[in-house]
Amino acid sequence: MDGEITTRAILGRTLDILRPDPGPFLVVTAMLTGGSFALQASLPESDWNLLIEFVVLILAQYAVTKRLLKRRFGDVTGDRLAVVFAISLLSTAAILFGYCALIAPGVLLSVRWFSAIPIALSGNLGIGDALRKSWQTAEGHGSAVFGVLLILYAPMIILLIAVVIASFNGDLFTAEPAPLATVAIDAVTNLTVVTSWYAAIAFLELRIPRKTALEEVFA
Repeated sequence: MDGEITTRAILGRTLDILRPDPGPFLVVTAMLTGGSFALQASLPESDWNLLIEFVVLILAQYAVTKRLLKRRFGDVTGDRLAVVFAISLLSTAAILFGYCALIAPGVLLSVRWFSAIPIALSGNLGIGDALRKSWQTAEGHGSAVFGVLLILYAPMIILLIAVVIASFNGDLFTAEPAPLATVAIDAVTNLTVVTSWYAAIAFLELRIPRKTALEEVFA
């Protein structure tokens, strides 16, 4: 797509994708939230919880993204689960390091690698190529993507801060939110994350006309 891509255009296209078929979106969000609650209830304070939730999240993103790409662009996806896992691990580690270091590098990587997974699936690309193509795809549209991430993640961050403040008992690191607050945080977090998967497809559609085969574009 030629011309400027705005935050409003990306969010609008995201709604266009969601509106005709909201069922999978709601089911995946509910399953992730329920699974997280069940995991915390059955394995309280377990060191494995975070790893299990991360793996489940990657599997869910793979399934949702593959389904959306097939529906929006045609049957152009392949079985790239291992690549998706590798990209998720690498990008998450790099982005978290960037946020912990100076914040700005984390923001930059979040924006530039926003569409790495749908690109890897649609273009049948490897890890490095998918990250590179995602970087190039975001070129010139960083402010729009950043705006999308800010709008999507702001409610989650505000809720998390509010819960921590409400649970504060004199020691920030021992603050424990009530079970209902934990469920609310999980629900909002999963709602945000799943919406961002749809937004990544929306951005890809705006950058590349749907009539164009993605495999040809990313060849």
